[in-house]
Amino acid sequence: MTSTASTPNRFLTPANFSYSASFASVLAGLRSSLLATTYQAGQLVSFGTHRGELQVALEPFSVAMGIATHPRRVAVGSRGLIWLMESGGRELAQSLSPAGQFDAALLTRGAHVSGNIHSHEMAFVEDELWVVNTLFSCLAVIQPGYSFVPRWKPKFISNCHVPGDRCHLNGLAISEGRPKFVTAMAETDEPGGWRAAKEKTGVLIDIASHEVVARGFAMPHSPRVHEGRIWVLDSGRGQLVTVHPQTGTWDVVASFEGYTRGLAFLGDFAFVGLSRIRRKIRGRS
Repeated sequence: MTSTASTPNRFLTPANFSYSASFASVLAGLRSSLLATTYQAGQLVSFGTHRGELQVALEPFSVAMGIATHPRRVAVGSRGLIWLMESGGRELAQSLSPAGQFDAALLTRGAHVSGNIHSHEMAFVEDELWVVNTLFSCLAVIQPGYSFVPRWKPKFISNCHVPGDRCHLNGLAISEGRPKFVTAMAETDEPGGWRAAKEKTGVLIDIASHEVVARGFAMPHSPRVHEGRIWVLDSGRGQLVTVHPQTGTWDVVASFEGYTRGLAFLGDFAFVGLSRIRRKIRGRS
């Protein structure tokens, strides 16, 4: 069963959407909100609840991609920029109209000019922002005075100072406060080389050892470590899987009718982003 609605507040971007009747109750029960991006529509979308009803708000960001959260900050990757927002505090949030409806207010405080690095997933490691720099095939950090500072690259990448999107590095998993795993669509060092057989060449890589943990994914995304297990979205097959690092095999936990990308865990729930499968994938994926 689904319900349909449109954004009711004149301060929000008009949009139509449908949702399962249980979605609002899940978010309310978790006492949480959910952030998602859609780069084709160029929107950061927040899902929350008020008095048991789903509340949806949209904020435009050109080619909105990765999101990183911090106790008082949120970063959003976009075309050429990484936007930084700070929490305005509960008192400010509750003063917004309609009064008492909001728990938090994020205020845009700045933007870092990274250039169009095709940033995918991002994460705060303590107070440092790590970014999957897809165009330059590396993990990078954001520092004043630089577009980006490379920190790690796959061992099969010869040079991360030259653009080329060689392996389509895209996903980043954090474990015990440190970068742990990445996903890439192929082990190639040729510009655009990942496109040749992307339906079967995806890999999960251990950052510390530089070793490939598992091979054979179809365009993998969004690796995560949760409750002692390694989770990956096998996007081209529309699957959520758990990986066995000792053998390089994986188990399918759930299958979806679509292209999976974007994964978050809270309690016993997994939130999986889903879009239509594109028969021909060109450029960014």
